[in-house]
Amino acid sequence: MAEVKVNMVSNMFSSVNDSVTVYRFENGWMVEISGRDHFDEWPTKKIVCSDLKNVLTILEEYSKIKLS
Repeated sequence: MAEVKVNMVSNMFSSVNDSVTVYRFENGWMVEISGRDHFDEWPTKKIVCSDLKNVLTILEEYSKIKLS
């Protein structure tokens, strides 16, 4: 699976909720993030990752976005 692109989360959200959920599966990970997008909608996005490094990259970027 490809590496997570830089600014992936900030491209999806203008602000994020105060919680994020990380799921661990036998063959990978999933990060679930909710917040306000650039169109003033409130989506929930599920991002599938193949390894923990990508999960940490997503969480680091999530932590830099302002809270909703």
